[in-house]
Amino acid sequence: MKIKYQYVSEELKKRMIEYRRDFHRYPETGWTEYRTSAVIADRLKALGFEVYVGESVCDGGSRMGLPEKDMLEKCEDKALREGVPTEYMEHMRGGNTGVIGIIRGRLGTKKRALRFDMDALPIQEIASEKNTSYISLHENVMHACGHDGHMAVGLGLAEILSRNISNIDGEIRLIFQPAEEGCRGARAVVNKGWLDDIDEFYGGHIGIGCRKTGMIAACTKGFLASTKMNVYFHGKAAHAANAPEQGRNALLAAAQFTVNAYEALKNAPEDVRMNVGRFVSGTGRNIIADEAYLEVETRGADETSNRHMQKQIIQVAEDAAAMHRVKWELDIVGDVGTGRSDLELIHSAKKCAASMGIGDLYMEDGIFNASEDVTGMMCRVREKGGKAAYFMFGSELSAEHHQNNFDFDEEVLFIMTEFYAKLLVKNVNSPYPVQGI
Repeated sequence: MKIKYQYVSEELKKRMIEYRRDFHRYPETGWTEYRTSAVIADRLKALGFEVYVGESVCDGGSRMGLPEKDMLEKCEDKALREGVPTEYMEHMRGGNTGVIGIIRGRLGTKKRALRFDMDALPIQEIASEKNTSYISLHENVMHACGHDGHMAVGLGLAEILSRNISNIDGEIRLIFQPAEEGCRGARAVVNKGWLDDIDEFYGGHIGIGCRKTGMIAACTKGFLASTKMNVYFHGKAAHAANAPEQGRNALLAAAQFTVNAYEALKNAPEDVRMNVGRFVSGTGRNIIADEAYLEVETRGADETSNRHMQKQIIQVAEDAAAMHRVKWELDIVGDVGTGRSDLELIHSAKKCAASMGIGDLYMEDGIFNASEDVTGMMCRVREKGGKAAYFMFGSELSAEHHQNNFDFDEEVLFIMTEFYAKLLVKNVNSPYPVQGI
């Protein structure tokens, strides 16, 4: 397969790989992307972008699933040790991560935005022959979904845009969004107003349902609405042998809840999903557990089916608490609706794919079949009269997303960047010669 590159040079390819591998070595979970944000902001400033960090990026009150204060402080200390300048940290303390870079061209008045997610997952990476030189240095945190690649694409694209200002129509905003995992961060960016005047919006993801390097699929359906919940059961501790009847078993209530939640799922519509992904309870084998904590999610093909399952979960929790005489509470820590791409943008993107020599690998009706925080941004753009499109970029994978040995073909970084550049830069003449791989 030959890819025709007009904007991505061999030198830029090397830098993008360096960006990606650096982000991979230093992964940070949602709302703790301190080092990540600082690295991105520094690079955008060096390229001449107008840069926003900290509270200017996200509406503080709209952040969902914010870590506890001690967790944030621990991550801040680590980021400072890893070289984050104090002037950046002063703006980001308390989970105010995220970066927005703006560049203004010399043609027209159009406003466009692209989203690149930043956060990693709470997974312990395992070593392989491929990742030896860039395996995660942070215990129990790794980029297992491709966000490190997305950020590298954003920085590579920023370099191309900075060199082609005379051929850019209006304003372009590069949004480096925190806390995509768990659908927690986009709402805070939206509520800050960054999408209210956007004419065209683009987002994309490595892999997912697209597994051939060079393939590009425009997503028109399959974005699942989703709600993320933390469920707590509060009981009373007691001696497990001497006086168990004096206790109220929160662990037992949580176990009852888990079993019944999956039973409820069996009777739900086929387009509904539910998962209990984490269950923490108890302090010792001879103690009746007085606390239990669960991380739960629901999904549906639309908001109605998702809300239906959410209501089922609430009823199951209430019944389990009553059965075991414990108290319960539920916090919603993430929430996102469905989305779709505008056909007008999809059709114009096909021309870009064709000019790269991969027109036969371009699909106009890709199915995402998962949830993506970006849909909140897409919906806001559309509500305000703009258009939005989302793409999956194919790559062979070493393992599935969210697995501890996940990795992708880094060639996809160059394809994504070239594709976005062709969407954004008017002049087809390039500062670089056409190259093939």
